[in-house]
Amino acid sequence: MIKHKKGFTLFELLIALFIGTILIMSGAYAIRTGLFSMEREEAWFNDTTKEKAAFDFFWQQASSLRNQKIPSKDTLLTEENKTTKKKKTIYFSGGKDFLSFVSPLSLKKHYGQGLIIANYKVKLNDNGLWDLIYMETRVTPAILIKLAEESESTSNTDKDYTIFLKDCDVISFAYLDTVEEETDNEEEVHVATLDADVIEGTDLKWKEKIAQKIPQAIKLSVTKNGKTQEIISPIMATYSFLASGQ
Repeated sequence: MIKHKKGFTLFELLIALFIGTILIMSGAYAIRTGLFSMEREEAWFNDTTKEKAAFDFFWQQASSLRNQKIPSKDTLLTEENKTTKKKKTIYFSGGKDFLSFVSPLSLKKHYGQGLIIANYKVKLNDNGLWDLIYMETRVTPAILIKLAEESESTSNTDKDYTIFLKDCDVISFAYLDTVEEETDNEEEVHVATLDADVIEGTDLKWKEKIAQKIPQAIKLSVTKNGKTQEIISPIMATYSFLASGQ
């Protein structure tokens, strides 16, 4: 009598291979999903870190800005014209959506030596949201004169720039300065008293625009994903006469 050896049939083997393939594919999908989630969390972490670094750099740079005098064109004219003294102005220009000042802190030079002109500008991107871009230029007398005479609305943003903050709902600057002298009109005085930007108990007010005068502080307000963050940088301006040769 012949005894048949027990074993898997071809059908059973195919079923086992099919079940094993499903298990392997399920495991691979789970691992891939987990890695993808980690990548998304890492990207979020990197974006958050970059934004924090941008805020920190802005705070340091604005706090250490230079009280830079704009050189006069009279220095290039005759001795007769040199005797005519013009009112000296300070290079500082700021609006709700732009800011420009002189600083010893450079981003491109990795905190290197030398004065630069820091330019911040709020720009609408292709997504319909706002970016805060940063540019810097080395300080020279000619550059200071040129930039002081140009309107902020014509400032060039086509050159190389760094995106500090991206895809924000709102980005705006404000400048802490003294309130102008009130007029004799009681109605105007009353309106000024009710101004929400005036700091109670002081003669200081947050303004949307300031030029040729160093404010006491700069405020950067950013709204993103429904959350608003404000950073206030107090100004501890130091004086520099390097560009004007004084």
